[in-house]
Amino acid sequence: MMVSVEIDAEEMIDSLVNRIAVWTNDEDVIALYEKMYENYVYGGCFEGSEFNVMAIADNDYVNWCDVIRDGEEHYDEIKAFYDENGCGDCSCEIYGISYIEAEHNGMFLVRY
Repeated sequence: MMVSVEIDAEEMIDSLVNRIAVWTNDEDVIALYEKMYENYVYGGCFEGSEFNVMAIADNDYVNWCDVIRDGEEHYDEIKAFYDENGCGDCSCEIYGISYIEAEHNGMFLVRY
């Protein structure tokens, strides 16, 4: 049985970020995910859909997203794209990466 509820946007973001903190204690990585989830929540990504904190955050951290730092593969391509376009769909420009989700302190959170 499904039940519909309303949840405050900040509470939703906090619950997702707290779940990411189960996987890592790196504050920069957590900040990247927080930026991504803020964009998702305030952009209406979860409106009218099932919201399962563990399924969303665990899959993002383990399966769908990665943090790219200076010196790592694709970093220069990602930075150049970001400098010109900001966050967004880069699937036609950078092989193997679909989306730049967030930037923080020169690091990027990307979705495959």
